[in-house]
Amino acid sequence: VILDLLQYSGVQVRRALSSELPLLDILNITAFPSIYLLHPSGTHAHLHSEKRLRFFFSSLLRTLPGVQRRSSFEVAQMGALKDKQNSEPWRDFDRSKVYTADLESALHYLLRVELAAHSTLEGEELKVFKDFVTLVAKLYPGGGSVVKLMETLSDWLLSLPLQQIPYQAVLDLVDNKMKISGVFLGAELRWVGCQGSRPGLRGYPCSLWTLFHVLTVQHDATPTVLDNTGTEIRDHQG
Repeated sequence: VILDLLQYSGVQVRRALSSELPLLDILNITAFPSIYLLHPSGTHAHLHSEKRLRFFFSSLLRTLPGVQRRSSFEVAQMGALKDKQNSEPWRDFDRSKVYTADLESALHYLLRVELAAHSTLEGEELKVFKDFVTLVAKLYPGGGSVVKLMETLSDWLLSLPLQQIPYQAVLDLVDNKMKISGVFLGAELRWVGCQGSRPGLRGYPCSLWTLFHVLTVQHDATPTVLDNTGTEIRDHQG
């Protein structure tokens, strides 16, 4: 729906997740998906759609007063402005090397952005997260503050008898709210080997695969390091 309305002026479409409880309370949202119209004055109203599907949502928004299609010139201007704002100068790098900046950016995005979509972790999701943290703590190269953070996070997760863990508690530890010495993970995205030739290319997906490859190589070099950790490592063929 956001993409459908990009070429229209007079309305801006934003997404709110079911985990954003304060906003849901203010707007009294009880059904998903729904459309709520927020005016600049602060007033809001629920828009009733014939069916809760993309086509009906987009059609409804296009019929609102003051909403009209942008000219091709306006659309081109918007694209050029966005590229200018998001672009960074290209930095030469050695393609045969793996860069710590990419690995740390991958962890930062995974722990502070991707994981934030879950207000709580439980069941299979919690098991997978515990295994992932253990893998990184045991196999991340170079040691240092990132490894100490992942070790601290792993010890904390494995010591809890809870079947459900709030994400905010995970974030507090990742942000080192307890002021543990030597624990740190940068809170910025800085791509080196994973920089793209233009905005929207490579970045996080590249860094995540780079991290996975690094962990795989480390495990091959030290195959016994995960013994007795409880992680489920399987070899796949084909």
